[in-house]
Amino acid sequence: GNKPTRLMGILKLEDAHLAGTSESIDCTLFLTEGDSVKAVVVSGLEKIGYDKNGVFPLGRKLLNVRVATSEQIAKNLEVNNLMKILGLEYGKKYDTVEDLKSLRYGRLVIMTDPDPDGAQFKGLIINFLHYNWPSLLRLPFLQQFVIPIVKATKGIGELAESLTFYSLDEFEQWKTQTENWRHYHIKHYKGLETLRKEEVKECFSNLQRHQIDFRHGGDDDDRAISMAFNNKHLEEWRYRLNVWKNACKDLRQLGFSGDLYAKDIKEVSYHDFVKKDLIRFRNMEYVRSVPSIMDGFNERQRKTLYTCIKRDYKEEINVAQLAVSVAENCAYYQPDLLIGTITGLAQDFVGSNNINLLIPNGQFASRHLESKDVGSPDYIFTMMSKITRKIFHPRDDPLLKYRTDGNQSIEPEYFAPIIPMVLVNGANGIGTGFKTKIPKQNPREIIENLKRMLNGEKPNPMDPWFKGYRGTVERIDQLNFVISGELAVLSPTTIEITELPVDVPTENYKKSVLEKLLCGSEECPPIITDYQEHHTDNNVRFVVTMTEKMMQQVESEGFHRAFKLQSVYSLRSMLLYDSNGSLKTYNSVDDIMNEFYEVRLELYRKRRDYFSGKVEALRARLVNQNNFLTEISSKVLIVDSEKFDVLLEELRRRNYAPDPLIAWEKK
Repeated sequence: GNKPTRLMGILKLEDAHLAGTSESIDCTLFLTEGDSVKAVVVSGLEKIGYDKNGVFPLGRKLLNVRVATSEQIAKNLEVNNLMKILGLEYGKKYDTVEDLKSLRYGRLVIMTDPDPDGAQFKGLIINFLHYNWPSLLRLPFLQQFVIPIVKATKGIGELAESLTFYSLDEFEQWKTQTENWRHYHIKHYKGLETLRKEEVKECFSNLQRHQIDFRHGGDDDDRAISMAFNNKHLEEWRYRLNVWKNACKDLRQLGFSGDLYAKDIKEVSYHDFVKKDLIRFRNMEYVRSVPSIMDGFNERQRKTLYTCIKRDYKEEINVAQLAVSVAENCAYYQPDLLIGTITGLAQDFVGSNNINLLIPNGQFASRHLESKDVGSPDYIFTMMSKITRKIFHPRDDPLLKYRTDGNQSIEPEYFAPIIPMVLVNGANGIGTGFKTKIPKQNPREIIENLKRMLNGEKPNPMDPWFKGYRGTVERIDQLNFVISGELAVLSPTTIEITELPVDVPTENYKKSVLEKLLCGSEECPPIITDYQEHHTDNNVRFVVTMTEKMMQQVESEGFHRAFKLQSVYSLRSMLLYDSNGSLKTYNSVDDIMNEFYEVRLELYRKRRDYFSGKVEALRARLVNQNNFLTEISSKVLIVDSEKFDVLLEELRRRNYAPDPLIAWEKK
């Protein structure tokens, strides 16, 4: 069809002047990840002009059209806007460069931050084009814009020496080859917004370096794109993710990061993009949602505890300030997302934590609204509970493997609590095509079972347990349990509900069950005549009335069934990171207990060796000091007139070892 030369009604589009004309094949659309990145491009367009260059920000990530319904796609604003701007048509094939002349733009450049979210943004656009017009990806149509991730500067003004690096591999190699690299000012670029205006203009003055072609090399590229966005391939994704993580560990041991965008790279295949760049987002998605078997934490929870330990807050701090502190100490750039994590660690209502590691001073939500009634983060306060450092013992701190972000040391790969906190407080996580649900257990039963294991005995079976819960938990089979609320008959027309299934908020139950039983529907007449609420902070109490005839009918059907007071709890989705950092599905609570036990026992051995080594180093230091003082007092060693270098040489000659404690710490 005819391509429009001017588009109306698309907010935030800065259209190229020649888009949709006979010269549209030479026009480039910069598609950005949000408004802030658009502002960066606008600064760059001052250098190259608007005649053949346009920019459009997507307000959010594009829909995954491969799994969406036709109705969802038709109603999606981002999809419709992108099609209009580019001039794409469903059902039309774009097999040759000549076919590109029918589009409003002959080239699409994706501009994102060099982080996992940016990789997902690029991937969803590739998926959109590949699903509808696969042949378009075989043409020189799609590019990505890359920026330096590290800049090293020495000197000031016109005489300053400046070096830019597009991968951590390049940067680390330069550091090993440059003895005085510490004399340089090192700046890490976390995103496009980090660039100053003059740096943006420098980038747009050398587009050939910054615009990287996507290259289609054959069936492997098609399979990689399809696998990445088709939920049928989730197990393959997990396998590849574990392989990738292990490969990254090996590369780090060799001093390389495994970055895709190496020096002077001009093009990237879709296969390599999926397997080396997009996989970072999938990894981040799992890291954000799936806890470690060792400490029961996801990434944000671990960062929060690390900050509380590092800063050693002696007094309470409001949640908003703690979120900022976590962001500063752990290189986390979205402090707003930490609010829910912090409040979650402090909550102590029924069904939340069996052991809350932070203290809730203020309104940290209740069971009645399931965390929706939490107070403003500026007005609620918290601090570490006294029990936290009993569980996460300080003597384990030197044994932990701490991660780094640039030059900053941040949280460990995992903490090492003395009991498996992943079973104490359980876990719930969900992401693209996966979920994990770990049952909460009784800490006393866990401790008793650990003692049994230390004595060579098998652990006793454990059923889910929730602190303060007054309902019942009954085992159906090895993987399923029924959780039942409590109900009592007070009179021939009155019943009392004093407990709900543990995962059902009071307010939700009232709206979804009692109000429907009161009002009825076309299929089902009203069952109850009224209900009253008499709840406390932690306890539920509904008093429900009905006719005697309806009471008899409900009793014959079963009170728990009629009032929906039972739910099934399954152990079929126990996905965790194991002690080696690989994703693993566990089949039973015993499997989790056994792995935790073996790793924790080995850590106790390492702790013993660590502190016995430290004591021995202190002993050797004291022996040195005693010998030194003895030789001075007996005038065997005279130090008054000796110069330091001469004295040092004399001590070496007399077989004094260098400070044993410093030598041990370095070792």
